[in-house]
Amino acid sequence: MLDILHAVQSGQIAVREVYLDSPSPMSLPMQWRVEAEEMYEYSPTTPGIRQAVYDELRYIEKLKPSAEALKKYRSAENCPVTPQSCIPF
Repeated sequence: MLDILHAVQSGQIAVREVYLDSPSPMSLPMQWRVEAEEMYEYSPTTPGIRQAVYDELRYIEKLKPSAEALKKYRSAENCPVTPQSCIPF
């Protein structure tokens, strides 16, 4: 790699800008990656959106019922039909 950089610096290898009507075939993998990201990722996702989602998730986590409340509602006496038809958790 250093040999190439030195050759470019010394002028042995010329660097030219070329403007074509169609992209280089060598750029196709990069184009496919960009298209896949745009297709499968929500774009644009701003930092504000990420922060709002994070804040909402933290808020929802605080709303979890306590273990005592869950135990109360999981008992057989709270079963809507008969205690035998309840599936224990």
